[in-house]
Amino acid sequence: MIKLFRNPSPMPTQKSDDWEVADLDLKNVVKTYHDRRGNLIHAVNNFSLKIGKGEFTTLVGPSGCGKTTVLRVIAGFEIPDSGEVLMGGKSINSIPAFNRNMPMVFQSYALFPHLSIYDNIAYGLKIRKVPGNIIKNDVEMMLQLVNLVGMENRYPKEISGGQQQRVALARALVIKPKIILFDEPLSNLDVKLRLQTRMEIKRLQNLLGITTLYVTHDQEEALSMSDSIVVMKKGKIEQIGSPETIYHHPKSVFVADFIGNTNFVEGTIESLLDNHINIQVKDKILKIPKQQATGDINQGDTVLLGIKPEAISILKPGERNPNNFSGTVRHTYFRGTITEFEVEFNNTLINVILPKDVDFQQSFARNERICLSVNPRAINIFKKH
Repeated sequence: MIKLFRNPSPMPTQKSDDWEVADLDLKNVVKTYHDRRGNLIHAVNNFSLKIGKGEFTTLVGPSGCGKTTVLRVIAGFEIPDSGEVLMGGKSINSIPAFNRNMPMVFQSYALFPHLSIYDNIAYGLKIRKVPGNIIKNDVEMMLQLVNLVGMENRYPKEISGGQQQRVALARALVIKPKIILFDEPLSNLDVKLRLQTRMEIKRLQNLLGITTLYVTHDQEEALSMSDSIVVMKKGKIEQIGSPETIYHHPKSVFVADFIGNTNFVEGTIESLLDNHINIQVKDKILKIPKQQATGDINQGDTVLLGIKPEAISILKPGERNPNNFSGTVRHTYFRGTITEFEVEFNNTLINVILPKDVDFQQSFARNERICLSVNPRAINIFKKH
């Protein structure tokens, strides 16, 4: 583990005992607003969530689903109408935001333009009246951890957006928070900087073992950084699970559609057997493992098959497969490491993703007829309502 503070050595070697992380527990939290017409809107509706010590949990969902409101309630910027927020098993509902030791890192960085990088990082320690020698030691350690040594005398306008976000991160971490909150912190960065800063945040979170709640609209960000993902819809939790579970085993059409680029194909339950389900799609019968179904389904039900683009293969000429389907290539998009095909099948367009090393893919021309093969273990079955 790492010794983070009050360590005379130039690099950390062991975690400090005074870095005490905490768990977070939300119980039946409700937060409402009135819109311009006076209608009552539930931004967060009976929301319950438990985050263990040291876990990295991410809230995702469409705009207006309530994820930032949850963050603001936890931080103390909003007071819940009902419900309870507990940190380390103790209610913090009545504790003001400035006493929660739970900083929030924003997408706007919120740095003081008139203060140097050093003074921006030191700000939280100074208002807590921490002795000067400890401030110096802790700020220097933070500069090392976020790779900003040598830039401490510069001002925010003199460094890049990615470096500014690292300053904001260091300013939050230097007060040794029990929990740290992130509200879309990488939205203002370009693609390359976003990737680099994402890796930096995850590296530091792993290093410090700090409990983290992260809000983002970027699915790739959520999948790559999180221990668990909470998918929200209209102020409620739609599904909680590991990134792998959320991606491969969504519990609803909403989750399947929101996480990843899922194709939906309509079919009819032809028969239900002990281990698998026979589903008729067009003129074919697909045999799909029974565990791929969500909810109760019966013979004759109309269902939607959720299929990820990478679970579909394009067969080489002459190759046969019992689960193949005919389709027509409508568009091709080269994306470097992959090629994405838009294929018309059963009067709808579906996406197919192939790695670039499939050397026969370049021969597929627009309007060409092709054969598609689907991995049945990668199909999720949802009853159509």
